[in-house]
Amino acid sequence: HSTSVCFYIICRYEVCRYEVCRYEVCRYEVCRYEVCRYEVCRYEVCRYEVCRYEVCRYEVCRYEVCRYEVCRYEVCRYEVCRYEVCRYEVCRYEVCRYEVCRYEVCRYEVCRYEVCRYEVCRYEVCRYEVCRYEVCRYEVCRYEVCRYEVCRYEVSHSSPPPVNCLTYC
Repeated sequence: HSTSVCFYIICRYEVCRYEVCRYEVCRYEVCRYEVCRYEVCRYEVCRYEVCRYEVCRYEVCRYEVCRYEVCRYEVCRYEVCRYEVCRYEVCRYEVCRYEVCRYEVCRYEVCRYEVCRYEVCRYEVCRYEVCRYEVCRYEVCRYEVCRYEVCRYEVSHSSPPPVNCLTYC
């Protein structure tokens, strides 16, 4: 695949909508609602994600100026910037600083810094996303059987990972 060509991911809804490609040409994600809204591009020109609700809210850009994501509810809450100061994504509720999972049990998104490192999967069994730092190294697949992707960092494991995610992680 050429990096100059735009590649799309088909969304999981009735109408085919495309995620912003990660290459040179296109940069916008079509929102999953009636009004077309765009995801912040990861390049020079644009930097803001249009929220998925009535009031326009912006995702933290990944550059010098802005750093906070406006929450998707009435009270403005901020996503952890990816820089020096803050470290956690604001939860979409009142109390916690963590993202509440979309199921019964509250699960946390892995922070991208010193303290936490795991993303809780979006299914019944807790599965972890490989962190991009010191401790963990494997990405858990998003299906029933826990599968790990060998990270591209320091630690490597010659033996295959166990089936039981929780025991291993």
